[in-house]
Amino acid sequence: MIMVLEATPPAAAEVLRLLDGPGGGAGAGKAVEEAARRAAATAEPRAAVGLVDRGAALWPRLPPELAEAEVVQAAVVTLGGALEEEVRRLFQGGRAAEGLYLDAAGNALLRAATREVCCCLEGVWLAPGCPGVPLPLLPEIAVAAGCWRIGVETLPSGMLKPGKSVAGLIVRGAGVWPPACDSCTSPVCPWRGRR
Repeated sequence: MIMVLEATPPAAAEVLRLLDGPGGGAGAGKAVEEAARRAAATAEPRAAVGLVDRGAALWPRLPPELAEAEVVQAAVVTLGGALEEEVRRLFQGGRAAEGLYLDAAGNALLRAATREVCCCLEGVWLAPGCPGVPLPLLPEIAVAAGCWRIGVETLPSGMLKPGKSVAGLIVRGAGVWPPACDSCTSPVCPWRGRR
């Protein structure tokens, strides 16, 4: 399945939170708001999703707790390459603050797009690196999702290209509650509060 996602400018507070600071002065608020608008205008958020059934080659390497899951899907979410190229141009042009704000706004957009996919599929996100999902599985998960269908490739290093891309598992079913759900702040997640 391919999903074309909405690119709504992230809130300035979310971008600043990702930068881990209050914002660096009076002018930062407007600069961050502009970066959020620019990121939304530049990004092309989409997702590829594929079912991971119990017979898949990937299944034996997944956490045993997933045996209780009703559905396990591999997913890749990307913003495309234009945003990271614009960030690169800003840094190379000596406009580091703008590049930093745009990069953080892109991260906020990618997080929002990932939440949107999880909410649409009514599941929770388990990314490589989460408990029980080893980081080296990232390329396999991306391929199982059909990453090439949305222009994402896996690199020999195990990373994804474009860089503003993530891969993970979307899991649905009773008893499947990763630790991330305890700290999730998504106001639209259908699983929140159902523990």
